[in-house]
Amino acid sequence: MKEEIDFNRLTKLNLETSEGEDVDNYGFLYYYDRAYDKPPVKNTERKLQHLDRAAYNVTTSQDPVIQALAEQDEASIFATSDILSMLMCATRSVYSWDIVIVKHGNKIFLDKRPDSSIDMVTVNENAADAPLEADSANTPNQQQTGVKPD
Repeated sequence: MKEEIDFNRLTKLNLETSEGEDVDNYGFLYYYDRAYDKPPVKNTERKLQHLDRAAYNVTTSQDPVIQALAEQDEASIFATSDILSMLMCATRSVYSWDIVIVKHGNKIFLDKRPDSSIDMVTVNENAADAPLEADSANTPNQQQTGVKPD
């Protein structure tokens, strides 16, 4: 580890930059039904529907789109959306995580370890009253293994 940054210092950092530029767009988002945000009417329950969809959790250096962009010299710093969202929420994060920074020539890849905690979706992870790890089935390790700690 080269340096550790305290969260108090991290929240005070500010960098003025010019407006970003989209190199290209990939993927899509499905419609979000806002009816799930509203509390259900008394004595009615709206169950979530299981959708058979694939989730790909590739690392930055293994992503074929990012590899192609790196070969075309489109940018000098590369990261996946998972890593960018983790960095943006860093000051509010409850669970530990880490990223691996790999430098190849003049290119920098913000990467994750395979099967890292970044891949695990959490519930209320950055809420003010986050669930306690021992009392909840929503912690990353329990979601992955389905086993509660002793």
